Amino acid sequence: MQVKICGLTTPESVEAAVQAGASYIGFNFFSKSPRFVSSARAAELVELVPERVINVALTVNPDDEMLREITAAFSVDVLQLHGSESPERVHALPGGNAVTFDWRLIADLEWTVPWMLAGGLTPENVAEAGRLTGAPMVDVASGVESAPGVKDLDKIAAFVKAAKGAE
Repeated sequence: MQVKICGLTTPESVEAAVQAGASYIGFNFFSKSPRFVSSARAAELVELVPERVINVALTVNPDDEMLREITAAFSVDVLQLHGSESPERVHALPGGNAVTFDWRLIADLEWTVPWMLAGGLTPENVAEAGRLTGAPMVDVASGVESAPGVKDLDKIAAFVKAAKGAE
């Protein structure tokens, strides 16, 4: 199972995610979030990410100027739209919120497109969520924090270990 650790804001949290084996590293560009980073800060943090790890820019209803600023600052591998973008806006450009839902609702579905399970995942429940849903990838932000926006390095390691142990 691939793992995305999102909302990283410090060199220590980026290094912990990489060392734990995360496949994706997410940077949050929503200014109202406790996990917000500026484009300049994200560019500094990306320097710590090896090429094998995918950089994700999480945005909420970004305008074109914001997207230009982000993509000019560093190499964005994946753009994650997390707002109320219309299908037309999404088409023009190419989860979560710590709320756990009933995974059994998607347990027997077969997907024809890549997808990631997000929302309410923690080191304690990610293995069960992965087994129950068959998720090929999982995404976490607040589930590995000691306080809003403050990553817990031990929780990052425990989350990745639990997620990969669910394979």
